[in-house]
Amino acid sequence: MSLPRMPNDEKQMTNKRLLLSVIIAAFSLVGIAQFQLGKVEDLSFYSNALQKETTVRVYLPPGYNPANSTKEYPVILTLHGASSGYEVYSFMFPIIDALWLGGTIDHFILVMPDGQAAPFNGSFYTNSSLYGNYEDLISEDIVPLIDSLYHTKENRDFRAIMGHSMGAYGAFKQVLKHPGLFTAVAAHSGPLHIEMLEMLIPDVKAENGDPPYQWRHEAGKGITNLIFTMAGAFSPNPASDNLVDFPLDEQGELIDSVTKRWNPHNIVEMVRWHMPATDLSIYFDCGAQDEYHLYLHNRALSDTLNLFGIRHQYIEYNGDHTNRLPFRVPLGFKFIDQVFKGNLTRIQQLNMPQKQVVNVFPNPTNGLVYFDPENPEELISIVVIASDGRIIQTLKPQQNPIDLSGSPIGTYQILFHYKKTTTAFPVVVTK
Repeated sequence: MSLPRMPNDEKQMTNKRLLLSVIIAAFSLVGIAQFQLGKVEDLSFYSNALQKETTVRVYLPPGYNPANSTKEYPVILTLHGASSGYEVYSFMFPIIDALWLGGTIDHFILVMPDGQAAPFNGSFYTNSSLYGNYEDLISEDIVPLIDSLYHTKENRDFRAIMGHSMGAYGAFKQVLKHPGLFTAVAAHSGPLHIEMLEMLIPDVKAENGDPPYQWRHEAGKGITNLIFTMAGAFSPNPASDNLVDFPLDEQGELIDSVTKRWNPHNIVEMVRWHMPATDLSIYFDCGAQDEYHLYLHNRALSDTLNLFGIRHQYIEYNGDHTNRLPFRVPLGFKFIDQVFKGNLTRIQQLNMPQKQVVNVFPNPTNGLVYFDPENPEELISIVVIASDGRIIQTLKPQQNPIDLSGSPIGTYQILFHYKKTTTAFPVVVTK
């Protein structure tokens, strides 16, 4: 399956990057606060979702007047990544200022929730018995709070959400599970296909010596600690010594009973369970050198959205997990601004016959094709056929995913043989 080409916006950004770099450097040298066009407010409030006090940071545009209720603004929520707080993402302020000064985007109110949660410093914006109800914090507490305190356009058409890394995950979870709240999502470098985290197992093992492993959240174990953070959201166990059910056993093998608890939180799968609103606008991107292999996650999501005929923009660029973020964030803001202005075509749902929906998630780089048949109890076998009619593989129903990594470039048909019917799904293998 071919990757999408870089859009003209990306090429046009090249000439602007030097100027933007100079602006960012100037702000960092002299101090952001002296140059901010807008006003920062940190609001402390009692969260019913968390049952405790928490804080949200708000960046108000220049000219915002609390006494002038006739001037209303769109709202963009931005969610920060794991192992950091919204304070780190204040680097966005000079970027937003530059976009405002240049007339690239219109004024809006930026809202930055605090997604940190003890003891692993990240909530994944998910309701958890260990962390608290951080999904509800966004949808039930912060959205109505901002509308009640500020002059906002209290309409879904003028509310959007974006995020980076853990925040990208949280942003997609919000638009899928709460379609009535947001008109657009922009996500950067998100872990969106949880099953693919198994690719990090060698790194986790390397951080923990030789088996049998005693999994612990400890300083210096970055990948291990990331898995702990996710386990706190997806498989919490406050009664255990580690406070979570870790997904690997003492030999470093996946534990099925734990991964089954993670699966309902898989964004790629959630697209099928919580079909996006028909007027949702979607943008996401990821670096092709992402050290967590998250470009594979993002490709899988793009594949899945394509499968269901859901229009979106996905861009892959040269960069790792964070080093190009200052140049990706402006594209996210510009995308959302165009949605607010009504200048982007909304996504469209295709009326696909139910028998064609086989839920296949091809990922060209590693050649793995994940599938989820509608009636698994009826599935007898899976056959992979080349374009010349040759049978490449005959698989049992439980062999998931299908491995096409050794297959030559070309188009293949995957036949799903059920007791009464057979359905086919095309897969294009590229290098």
